[in-house]
Amino acid sequence: MKKPAHKPRRISRREFARRGALAAASAAFAHDASAQTPEPALSAEGQTEVDSKVAAVLRQYGTLLTNEEKLDLRRLLTEAQKPLDAMRQFITENWDQPADVLKLYPEAAAAAEPPAPEGRRK
Repeated sequence: MKKPAHKPRRISRREFARRGALAAASAAFAHDASAQTPEPALSAEGQTEVDSKVAAVLRQYGTLLTNEEKLDLRRLLTEAQKPLDAMRQFITENWDQPADVLKLYPEAAAAAEPPAPEGRRK
């Protein structure tokens, strides 16, 4: 005798909401845990650049920002500085002169131009 095919169990709306809330709570917990990890230190130039950017923003919008927003601003600018430093390092290590360089010679350009038409003949 053949067993009847097993039907997948349907999930209720209540169970779906419960699982969704659990997933959201675990994602929020994971985000909070990663936010508390210490940040690796920037180079002296990178830290100086971050400080100058923070000072510029605070000069313009400092009165409008709360203390929490000011800390968040510093954190965001620090995180943005890491890829900038990496990109700048990449450019200096891997820079080659392009194969095709545009060279302009004014003498050659003047010789290549057709002569200006003289006055009309009647």
